[in-house]
Amino acid sequence: MNSTEYELTFPGKAFHTSDIVCVRIDGIPQKIVGLPPRKTAAYIRLYRLCRISMLIAYLITEKFMKTIKSLLLGLLVLAGTLGASSAFAQWTVGGSSSGTSIIGPGPTNLSYLGASFPCTSTFTVVDTAGSAKVTAASFTGSAVCTSIKANNLPWQISAPVGSGPWTGTVMGVNVTAAGVFNCSGNASISVTLGTGLVTLSGSLGVCAISSGSLPSSPVVQG
Repeated sequence: MNSTEYELTFPGKAFHTSDIVCVRIDGIPQKIVGLPPRKTAAYIRLYRLCRISMLIAYLITEKFMKTIKSLLLGLLVLAGTLGASSAFAQWTVGGSSSGTSIIGPGPTNLSYLGASFPCTSTFTVVDTAGSAKVTAASFTGSAVCTSIKANNLPWQISAPVGSGPWTGTVMGVNVTAAGVFNCSGNASISVTLGTGLVTLSGSLGVCAISSGSLPSSPVVQG
């Protein structure tokens, strides 16, 4: 049987994969597989059934692969969008991606092993191309407050998360007070939309820090 004599096509294409399989059937002697004589109506129906079966299998596989490809493409686009959002998230100072802002002065409470030390704190934040860090910190109030020293500066601030208020992490914070405590860790920062009020909180090892709403000037935003 000639594979092109009874060739079936679909959307203008000849499916040669099914030709190969069906021609292989045609090449086997009928006495071995019990096929009807060549060129008869029964044989042609068998051949066409073979072709149709192969066509259905092809279309199912093609549709499945297209679905998988579409899903993978969608995931890549989503990952790219999330990556881009994360990559371009940045802090601003006075509407600019670079600048220096003074945070405070304002109330900040430091506690150590249950003992609380209410202080007034002031922080300097430097923003460079949207990446912010604390470059200076001072504390006033009681004798303990005035003895507090900020170490390990600058403290890097992670990229802002959210759409106002924005949150981030102040990393590598270390404060000491002579003869009282030595505390290290990361603190959470939150910045309000519009007003740029800043709050700090978190656990610094055996210490904890919690501030009121500290003004920022120029205003810090995410």
